[in-house]
Amino acid sequence: PNPTLTAGANTASSETPLESLQGFFRERRYIPTIILVFFLAYMPVITQSFEALRCSEQPIGGVVYLARDLEVVCGEGLHATVRPIAILVILVFGLGFPALVFEGLRRNKARLREPMFASSFGFLYDGYDVARGLQGWESVILVRKALVVMIATVASDPYFQISTALLLIGVSWWLQEFFHPFTDLWSNRMESLSLGTQFVTAALSLL
Repeated sequence: PNPTLTAGANTASSETPLESLQGFFRERRYIPTIILVFFLAYMPVITQSFEALRCSEQPIGGVVYLARDLEVVCGEGLHATVRPIAILVILVFGLGFPALVFEGLRRNKARLREPMFASSFGFLYDGYDVARGLQGWESVILVRKALVVMIATVASDPYFQISTALLLIGVSWWLQEFFHPFTDLWSNRMESLSLGTQFVTAALSLL
């Protein structure tokens, strides 16, 4: 048997659980897991945060309640505590996480094709045109989704909702056509078609 391989196997097998745990934190192997959890939790957390700010349009008996729970009075009791927390979550997590993803991928641009890095963080930039520096496009998508939720929950006037959504979709469509962020031609075409269809639908709903 190969002495080098045998020695390596013996070293790995002799590693205690404590040493393994220490190596886990020392080598920061927990970071990909945290990023993945944040990525999956992003939209549910942002949606719930905006929902915590949405109060009913019309008072009931002179009292304004939370739109999703008519047992909660807006601005009083528990809601008075939850509301500033929701705003903080939107500002810190809603804006901070996309910025973290964008900056993290920008700083590690030289490592994007390394197998170890790609296996840990590739889900954030696979399919995007890394060669043109568009590895952080997922951050743009995340912010766009958050803005859609904000428009749907915070804005109460239907005309204002549609007008604002039309503006957001129009800007997103222009960015898509200008950058073509995907490496695959058909992915770019399908994204453009999707945004174009949404734009036309929103525009027709204003007529």
